Amino acid sequence: CRAASLRSPSVEITTTLLLFRVRNVIEEKKRDHELIAEEMLVWGYRGTPSDSNFLTPEEARALLVSITPGGPELPLERRQRLIDETAAATDGLRKQFDILAEDRCKQLVEAHERFCELIDKRHYQVVHPVLPMDILGIYVVLPV
Repeated sequence: CRAASLRSPSVEITTTLLLFRVRNVIEEKKRDHELIAEEMLVWGYRGTPSDSNFLTPEEARALLVSITPGGPELPLERRQRLIDETAAATDGLRKQFDILAEDRCKQLVEAHERFCELIDKRHYQVVHPVLPMDILGIYVVLPV
């Protein structure tokens, strides 16, 4: 996956951002027809996962696009260790990831139904999210 660890004045506490690929299988209600919807989703947390100080996808996305590096550069060994520890900790977050995927499914269905109401009145329902979501990026941001 893509990974980085850096210092930034953009955070006051160590903050971890994860980039997911979210896939959902959507079925048309009245026909035997399925669609696969795929999107990227950024999510994260401040501190450690056990702190349960989770960012919303909107907060995580805003931080990801606005973050600027600053302060002394971290030694390579420390950067690698931070990323390895964060990757290992993702197993313990599986329940939280699945809740996030289920929530995205519901939002996707609602968006499809609003769109379809405008064009041809077909209705869709989510069959299921494809779990587990793929983690494509890990970004650990430390305060300066």
